[in-house]
Amino acid sequence: MSVLEWAELVPVFFFALMFIVPKSPRFLVKIDKNEFAENVLEKIGEVTYAKQELSNIELTLKECGASKVKLSDLRSTKIKPILIIGMVLLNFPNISHIYMMI
Repeated sequence: MSVLEWAELVPVFFFALMFIVPKSPRFLVKIDKNEFAENVLEKIGEVTYAKQELSNIELTLKECGASKVKLSDLRSTKIKPILIIGMVLLNFPNISHIYMMI
């Protein structure tokens, strides 16, 4: 097999990893799956570490408000410049006709 054929397998490897890597404990706590979050944290450390981190995560989510982001939030005056810069950087190669040689 040539190098290019092997390179085609890299996305397959990352796709397979998607099912193996556990979800974020913060995400699991946010969707009210505390037992799963505690199991993930126990894989990292001991049971006492997991309980302490779980309580820290719950506390920070309560302090932050952890509200859902709405699509209308993208129209705020703080976010518009960030979106415009991102769109310009995304399209810069097309605008400037500069292409990278790999």
